[in-house]
Amino acid sequence: MEIDKIYEPQRFEPHWAKWWVDEQIFHVEAEPGQPYFSLAIPPPNVTGSLHMGHMFEHSIIDAQIRWRRMTGVKTLWLPGTDHAGIATELMVDRQLASEGTSKRAIGREKFLERAWQWKEQYGGRIVDQMKRAGVSCDWSRQRFTMDAGLSRAVREAFVRLYEKGLIYQADYIVNWCPRCQTVLSDLEVEHEEVQGHLWHIVYPVNGSSEKLVVATTRPETMLGDTAVAINPKDPRAAELHLKSARLPLTDRDIPIVLDEMAELGFGSGAVKITPAHDPNDFEAGKRHDLPSIKVIDENAKMTSAAGKYAGLDRFEARKQVVADLEHLGLMEKIEPYKLSVGKCHRCKTIVEPLVSKQWWMSMKPLAEPAIKAVETGEITFLPANWSKTYFEWMYNIRDWCISRQLWWGHRIPAWHCGNCKKVTVARETPEKCAHCGSAEIRQETDVLDTWFSSGLWPFSTLGWPDDTPDLRAFYPTTLLVTGFDIIFFWAARMIMFGLEMTGQVPFRQIHIHGLVRDAERQKMSKTKGNVIDPLVINDEFGTDAVRFGLLVSAAPGGDIALSKERLDAERAFANKIWNASRLLFSKPKEGSGEPVSLADRWINSRLNAAAESANKDFETHRYHEAADTLYHFWWDKFCDWYLELKKFDTDWSYAYVVYEKALRLLHPLMPFITEELWQRLETGGRSIALARYPIAEQMADNAEKEMSVVQQVITEVRQNRAANKIDRSRILDARVSADGEEYDFIARNRQSIEKLANVELSLEQGAFAIKLDIPVDRVRLEKENEQIEKQLANLERQFADTESLAKKPEKVIAGMRQKKAEYEAQLAKNRAALAAA
Repeated sequence: MEIDKIYEPQRFEPHWAKWWVDEQIFHVEAEPGQPYFSLAIPPPNVTGSLHMGHMFEHSIIDAQIRWRRMTGVKTLWLPGTDHAGIATELMVDRQLASEGTSKRAIGREKFLERAWQWKEQYGGRIVDQMKRAGVSCDWSRQRFTMDAGLSRAVREAFVRLYEKGLIYQADYIVNWCPRCQTVLSDLEVEHEEVQGHLWHIVYPVNGSSEKLVVATTRPETMLGDTAVAINPKDPRAAELHLKSARLPLTDRDIPIVLDEMAELGFGSGAVKITPAHDPNDFEAGKRHDLPSIKVIDENAKMTSAAGKYAGLDRFEARKQVVADLEHLGLMEKIEPYKLSVGKCHRCKTIVEPLVSKQWWMSMKPLAEPAIKAVETGEITFLPANWSKTYFEWMYNIRDWCISRQLWWGHRIPAWHCGNCKKVTVARETPEKCAHCGSAEIRQETDVLDTWFSSGLWPFSTLGWPDDTPDLRAFYPTTLLVTGFDIIFFWAARMIMFGLEMTGQVPFRQIHIHGLVRDAERQKMSKTKGNVIDPLVINDEFGTDAVRFGLLVSAAPGGDIALSKERLDAERAFANKIWNASRLLFSKPKEGSGEPVSLADRWINSRLNAAAESANKDFETHRYHEAADTLYHFWWDKFCDWYLELKKFDTDWSYAYVVYEKALRLLHPLMPFITEELWQRLETGGRSIALARYPIAEQMADNAEKEMSVVQQVITEVRQNRAANKIDRSRILDARVSADGEEYDFIARNRQSIEKLANVELSLEQGAFAIKLDIPVDRVRLEKENEQIEKQLANLERQFADTESLAKKPEKVIAGMRQKKAEYEAQLAKNRAALAAA
């Protein structure tokens, strides 16, 4: 057998990536009732391109899936993509803008046609990238959150929840993105701390000389104030309650109400209430039956209710309001103030709180069984501490605004009647109103939040609501692997939906992974310029090296610091395996195939230990430990010791046995190189991915003990040779004393020791010791001593210059002292060697 001299993964990785898909190596038949392992991929956005977060997550999942498949368990990794409502709509919007038009100009139907065209043209990009990266999904089962089956599941879930009274319509304060023109859930709002101001505005009390001073971070909203609140325990409460204040810049009087939202000791103790533009004020408005005056619209411009400020942008209105208040002497003071500003997670526009009629889902009834599922251990988190984060959110869960003012997505299956004004919710498109029979009905224009369909993902992808063979064979799924940032967006909602719709948890375990950071442990971002493109580094280092570099650092929940140095090291590891294979393939396979020599028996023992450790590590998701174990088995044991010892053997047959098993051990972590090399062995198997994963065999052998003595002798000789700078090709005389079984071990392996250590060995009975006849290289040592003495003299001069020394940091001085001690020790050693010669 021959292989290329140089390890060039670009030559064979694309071949195997395509071959695995074309040959349907990862396809699995549904056999309900049989043991299985299943996992639904966290669906990447159809707008996306593979990034390091995907690469890391997919490497973890793929390692687990390949290992499970090789243990003989029926294994399904179901692939798919998410329609990504806001993200896709933004992409198509930009495309239309580049053509000089917009979605409003072309209308809903034409826009959706363009969105589907965009999806077909660009949506397959990330899937192709995943295939090239070797993820071992069953691609025959690929799903999309807006395909026909999943769309039907979405309707079914919505109708069921509506019929149970868990979905309703209501006016409520929402997070509105003026750029995306849609409501956002609380989880879709990113909060950023910025330096702002606190404006202290004077509100004159009617019929009194008294004034109330209110502090606000948003003075433009005062135009929508409908009350001022003071705390019931405020000393002024009795006097001011039931009075009114004049709202500056308007001709309106507003009541003074008592409410604990006004904190004693904060500012003047009075707060403005703007029910239309603040969630806390909205609740206060309901408590006091206050009107709601909308002064900012969906485009973030001031409404007609804002009087002379109508039509201004909200921030321009702020400037004008502040200037007018100052002119009227109604601005008591302005203070710098740090505040948290909410921004749209997609376009980064500052979110505007607005009152709007939206569709909502009652979450507490769904949260209770989902909390219990984790409390009882039916679902477990890894690491376990993430369950605390889950509970904190679930115990304080609020109703979820599920409607979005978009066109791309699952349109809400509700029809509004123009006659009786009631709503018909149905699984199939109705011809008439379910309440009055009128044909004058129109479908709701809003679509559902993307996370609604994502929440159904584990079972909708298997055919729910139908009772399909796939659903019976692979649900509940076994594992979810995801990032901590979407525990609430996705994981919690899947648990709630799964229990509500199927009566079962959607998965048994949740593995939470960390972030991939740069070499300095900084978060990757385009603005920092430290983003690593996996497609680029996969080509540069090989996909196996990148996967291994990620997995060897993948302690559960921990972040990864990824550097080019790390990737260089893992490419060197792959190269080491390649060169070892070249050596092995140059030897004949014929022979007994049994472990005969000490080297064979020892490597068999080490292989079994590696198999035992790797199986346990994969079972417990400790991929970093599995990677470390197999790295050291291949590099230290197989390459550096076993193959070196085998060079003096004539029977290489067992080396092929060990090598084939070692390839199978490594396959879940480095699938490409192992498939390429395993196929050259011509085992008769279809793919290494379908071969059985090695398990540890029970052994009663003294090989480990014997080999450790042999290694100790060789290692000590090599260390002495290196310390004395003696060329490795020079044969030295070595006197070894040992007794008992150690003497027997050395005697039996004398030839191997002499060849690997390059010594002529004399062996005698006695306490264990190794002595080398080390020839003294007088010329080298005298030249080295001359250099050391110069370095010491230079250090002495620096220590004598007390003025300069006083200016040096203590750390530098400590380093100088350490260097001086090292030089003195080496000089003494060299002088002793010269004296003894």
